[in-house]
Amino acid sequence: MKWPELRPQLTSRTLCRMELNFGPLSHWPASLPGVAVQGVVIAGFEQDLILNHHLDVDSIDGQKQVEEIFMSLYPQLSWGEMARLWKSAETLNWFPIASVLIRRGHKLNSHFTSLAECFLRQPLTFQNLCIHKGWGGNDLAPLQSVAGLDLRPLLDKITSSQLSKSQGVQALELAIDLLMQGQLPQEIEQDGEAWLKTLRQLRYPMSTEADELQQTQVQALQKVVPSSTQIRWVRQGDKAGLEVRLFLATPKDLLAHSQALPHIQSALEQGPWKKH
Repeated sequence: MKWPELRPQLTSRTLCRMELNFGPLSHWPASLPGVAVQGVVIAGFEQDLILNHHLDVDSIDGQKQVEEIFMSLYPQLSWGEMARLWKSAETLNWFPIASVLIRRGHKLNSHFTSLAECFLRQPLTFQNLCIHKGWGGNDLAPLQSVAGLDLRPLLDKITSSQLSKSQGVQALELAIDLLMQGQLPQEIEQDGEAWLKTLRQLRYPMSTEADELQQTQVQALQKVVPSSTQIRWVRQGDKAGLEVRLFLATPKDLLAHSQALPHIQSALEQGPWKKH
């Protein structure tokens, strides 16, 4: 799309308004001026010089130009950044927040706004973690279940535990489930994966115990199959079972693996395996 001539003017940041500063994660190049529309900075919020575009923002065409400029400046934005942008744009009737959200795969509806409000009430360090790790709206949905509670101790724990994105999302879901059941301990002197394992044990004590028993049986089974056969116990949702991987370098390898299959079959027919 070719923009009409915008006739931007270079001006000082002190002469511009900053209410749209939503704290984007991307770093603005130090050598470039920031960008503003009608004196409202939309990118490069820390720059001293601002390139200000004069547009008819009250018209449909003008708002479309604002949308195109904004999208070109931010090729990617996380869900958390979109939530911050929505809140920052509340007082700017001319900013096309609904269109920007749609082009980022979101809809401006009550579900989005209520979750965004809940997210923005959480500690800034947790917000930044979610933005940095790329958490989505579905990942943050458990927050709404306990919207009236002070989650700072829990969210600070997640922030400081150096978990991966998927582990952090699991920790939030498990901890909130335990919190709603009144089973979340006040203090757990663990960090990272050890803390996540404790949360799983507290939330699913029976399945966790069964998994540990089956892991022991896997180790025993591994001793009676060829060394190139990899066996592990995996859980996928509410189902669990054996994952068997074979490495075949020669036709004889297949024969060796086939001879090991009765041991695996026997193990599946015994003990707690058959309950899954």
